[in-house]
Amino acid sequence: LARRAVERAWSVRETERAVKRLRDHPDASGQEKVALETDANVKAAEVKLKRALNTKVKIVPAKKGTGGLIEIEYYGTDDLDRIYRCIVERK
Repeated sequence: LARRAVERAWSVRETERAVKRLRDHPDASGQEKVALETDANVKAAEVKLKRALNTKVKIVPAKKGTGGLIEIEYYGTDDLDRIYRCIVERK
């Protein structure tokens, strides 16, 4: 799991989620199971959003494979206003 986290440059939160999933759902064969295969297109979109909004962005696909969440981090009301304007007033 550690090797995979380094190879894929997971954030601390991504690594924590992987450890929790591994701990909570071990494979029936006794082997550890890691099911955090991030789609390359989702990862690319995440990187582009991070660069465009100049803040941390996380795309979280739904468990059933349809839909999901986009989490955009902000650090105060001024930062929220800046991000809001960046999204809404985009030309």
